[in-house]
Amino acid sequence: WHGITLTSEQYYRPHADMKAQEHEIQAIQNAGFNFIRYPLDFEYYHGRVLEDGKMNENRLKELDQLLAWCMERDIHLNLVCLFGHDWPSYANENQFVKNPENAQGLAQFWNALAQRYADIPNRYLSFSLLDASWGASDEDHAAFLSPVVDAVRQISPDRCMMTNVGEGMITG
Repeated sequence: WHGITLTSEQYYRPHADMKAQEHEIQAIQNAGFNFIRYPLDFEYYHGRVLEDGKMNENRLKELDQLLAWCMERDIHLNLVCLFGHDWPSYANENQFVKNPENAQGLAQFWNALAQRYADIPNRYLSFSLLDASWGASDEDHAAFLSPVVDAVRQISPDRCMMTNVGEGMITG
């Protein structure tokens, strides 16, 4: 893979109307890249809590379009979850993974995306469950992510998933 990070809605782009554009995907392909790491702001897609288990459909359609552009150009899209700064325990990384509410929210988020993209092959799509290891121990990290992985595997048993390791107390 030859990859690049494409900044996503609101997390990096200050205006909600600044979405990924097709010409950007074409420029990425023209530059010889075939992998896009795309950070998703958790709150942009559904706010702090999923309402009735549903995410913002208009924003998901933007993501659908991005995936379609990538697939047309044989570019792999890696979706990366970012949490907003007001999420519980965000400022204290060691406490973040110890809060079951955070794991539950993350599991619902990825389960919803797994359902939406169940028919998309790993060749075109993968999930990075967390953008950072949050400084917890290996054990805390594994306990936190196990229900998240299970939530995706219920829908897409073979989905390629990853998370960052090697930060803080994580050894991998």
